[in-house]
Parts: sequence; structure tokens; C-alpha cells
Amino acid sequence: MNKALLRGLAVSALSFLLAFTLTGCWNPFAPDEGGNGPPTPPVQYKLRTSPQNVIYNLNTSYIYMNAEEYLACLAEDFIFFLNPKDLDDFPELPEYWDKAEERRIHQNMFGEDTNVDGITLVFTHDTAVWDDNGTGDPLDDLWTYVEDVDLRVQLPPDLTLHAQAPAEFLFRVDPDETGPNGEILWEIWKQWDLLPPEGRSGPGYLDDSVSLTRLKAMFRE
Repeated sequence: MNKALLRGLAVSALSFLLAFTLTGCWNPFAPDEGGNGPPTPPVQYKLRTSPQNVIYNLNTSYIYMNAEEYLACLAEDFIFFLNPKDLDDFPELPEYWDKAEERRIHQNMFGEDTNVDGITLVFTHDTAVWDDNGTGDPLDDLWTYVEDVDLRVQLPPDLTLHAQAPAEFLFRVDPDETGPNGEILWEIWKQWDLLPPEGRSGPGYLDDSVSLTRLKAMFRE
């Protein structure tokens, strides 16, 4: 395993924007409906050699409603920390849940029996912070990303569940898997559903949406 690969992340990690939609003008990543438009290329997922690639795969897995590719982005001991406001408003919710719960939620959301008509997901990159974890071993390095999430889940006949708020992702090196040529791979270890920063509001920002926590919770059963 080449530990030096880790150091190439620092420059590119600080700014990027992922925006893929299923509506509007033609999108080369969107499925071809009814044989119209240019042929749809095969869905491509990236090798998880950087946190950016993991975010790309997470985004793509939502748009194509692929639960297994989504779960491949998560550590086996992944933890999702629920939105703090929801914990106040809905005391029956747990403080956090694990990958098994994420599997159940996304199999319900993406599975053959789902009533979801389509999904639009946009990540807008906010910040990235590197932490060497004080051990001197690059395999112990961590990255924390904050992303503004805009998720829209379309249900029949004309209902859209809209989650829009920041999310914090903690990435670590995958301790169990490397790439085909020994590449270091990254995974999401923890995720926090955050409240929006003070003063960050406006049309469409939370006033017509639910939290990511509540949207996911709708697919728990």
C-alpha cells in the first residue's frame, strides 16, 4: 500500500461543486427516458481514492437509486447523527443510527417496491479540514467536509419531499479494503445532519423543506 498517495489530496479538497439533476435540460448522467435524446452512458462510479470521489459516488447512487453503491460509501461502523431540532420535536427518534438502519432506509427508498418517482440531489461544497490525528501515521488521517445538501425526492402524484441544510461528513481511510493496485480508499465514518447557520435562510431554505433526518425517517418502515 502506497501511503504517499494520501498527500495528494490537500490542494484539491478545498473547492468543488457537484450538481446532478433529473429534470430540466439534458443531463448526460440522467437516464434516457423513452429512447429520446443522446444515448445514456453506463453509470460510472469512481474509485474511492479521495473524499471527493466518495461524495461523487454518494451523489450518483442517489440519482440512480442504487442502495448498494450508496452503502459502499459508508464504513461498516458508520454512524448518522440526527438533526438536533428533530430530537427536540420528536423525542421518539434516537440520537443516532448505524449502517444497518441506513441499509433499511435506502432499500425502502430505492427498492423495486418503492413509490419514489425520481431523485434530485445537489451537494455544494463548503469547507474541508484535514486532521493528521496526531499519530504520525498517514493511514490515521481524517478529513471533515461540510456540504450544503439539497435533496428532492419525488412521490406520486405531485409531492416532493425537500431536504435542504448543511451536513458534516467525517472521512477516514478504509481499514479493510484497498484499490486493485493497492490504492488507499476512503469511506464516510460519521455524518451529522446540521442546523443551518444563523442568518442563512430565504425562499426554499428550510421554510418549505424537512430536515434530512425527517426525510430519511419517512422510509424507516
